[in-house]
Amino acid sequence: MQTSGGLSKVRGWTLIEACACVAVASILAGSAVGPMHSFLDGRRLEGMASELTTYVHHARSEAVARSGGVRLSFLAAADGSRCTLMHTGPATACSCSAGGVAHCNAPDAALLRWQGSPAGQRVNVEANVVSMHFDPVRGAVSPAGTIRTALPDGREVRHVVSVFGRVRSCSPEAKVPGYKAC
Repeated sequence: MQTSGGLSKVRGWTLIEACACVAVASILAGSAVGPMHSFLDGRRLEGMASELTTYVHHARSEAVARSGGVRLSFLAAADGSRCTLMHTGPATACSCSAGGVAHCNAPDAALLRWQGSPAGQRVNVEANVVSMHFDPVRGAVSPAGTIRTALPDGREVRHVVSVFGRVRSCSPEAKVPGYKAC
């Protein structure tokens, strides 16, 4: 395109302008990574906490439906993996192996449901009891206990399971939205 002075007018970006735009976009994307990881961790924590509540309710109803005791066990493997198991039979009938894989060895035990967490997972599940037994007649739990779902940054949800098989969930200092403070 010719201008009145005889020089052509070039349209487009220079290499320096393109590099500046890429640099600004990289900085903006990098600053969003941290909050995104925190957001995703929070969703994983809430999902795991919700699933554990479902496990407790399911174990209680399964015991009544089967007219036989059902256990909810919280086990760890030698490699640091963890398992949450719903099973029949004695507390020692089932175990957790490497990679968070659950299995039952006793002939009078059946694995009904389980969830494994390989070592190094950000969401950690722990309980102050190894196994909870749900009674088929009353739906009662023996022993009662607390299940803790936590992230390394201090956010956690606690599920307090009463002797009657009821679950009360809370978050210390109300760090997790939607849960009352413990």
